[in-house]
Amino acid sequence: MIRFFSMMLLFMACGTSSQTPDCVDHGQCNDGQACMEGVCAAADCLGSTECGLGEYCSPAEFTCKSGCMDDGDCFAGEECNLENRSCVSYGCRSTALDCAAGEFCDTDANSNTFGECYKDSRNHCKVCDVDANNCPNGMDCFIFELGDACFSDNDCSNNWSCDMMSDFNFYCHRDRCLSTCNPNQADSCPAGFSCGDTSGFGEYYCIADCAYLKENGHL
Repeated sequence: MIRFFSMMLLFMACGTSSQTPDCVDHGQCNDGQACMEGVCAAADCLGSTECGLGEYCSPAEFTCKSGCMDDGDCFAGEECNLENRSCVSYGCRSTALDCAAGEFCDTDANSNTFGECYKDSRNHCKVCDVDANNCPNGMDCFIFELGDACFSDNDCSNNWSCDMMSDFNFYCHRDRCLSTCNPNQADSCPAGFSCGDTSGFGEYYCIADCAYLKENGHL
């Protein structure tokens, strides 16, 4: 009887020990581990932010898998289809976030091209001559880039001119056509451009780093 009672106590002690969990949440585990069924085990991730775009962290296995749990797991222009956990394209919702430089997003729900990016018809960053103001209607020519000092146009690169500036010195300059914009109107400028006051007197135009956009094939 004493032997049987001792064995029962040993069995109860072992059973109690095995039921005590190592953890109740991930915070009780070491880095690189997750709390799975009360045990700290190796994990590739704890949340989708630790995975790449187009991937999510499986809540059952704590590994990164292709697909998504919510829209934040997808690339710009995509949303998460929760039925099959896949990222699908929805077109565009925002000019600034979803469209390429020089494009607008059609946000008119009644339009046949709703959710599509379309190219702005205006020739932003077109080279012009500030003296002739030879820009398309609705655009004005501005000195956009200043270069080195000069004596004549021959001292400047192609599409650059030599003129006297406000400090009464002559400089090479390149001029660009700019379009007026309304800073209080959404999507007043295409993607890649901002609506800025070029004079400080409330004269707003769509401006951008034209040289960068052209050199990198965005315009």
